[in-house]
Amino acid sequence: MPSFTMNITPREYFINRNRQKTGEHEIHVKECKTFPEPQNAIPLGVYNICSAAKEAAKRAYPNWEVDGCKNCLRECHTR
Repeated sequence: MPSFTMNITPREYFINRNRQKTGEHEIHVKECKTFPEPQNAIPLGVYNICSAAKEAAKRAYPNWEVDGCKNCLRECHTR
């Protein structure tokens, strides 16, 4: 059975104001190598796990499709 370690350290999460080519808005942490331009990074808050940040983004932006970044939030990336 494969195993992986989920990061449970509190981190600040951001959602990109701009959609990806596939239509979703990606959630990032500041340390991400593909972090959006500052004017496009909307703060979501501090969470222990990315799934909590993803749920917060869905509540704050109910008309947006959201996904975790494949680079910095692989455990929440679904596409």
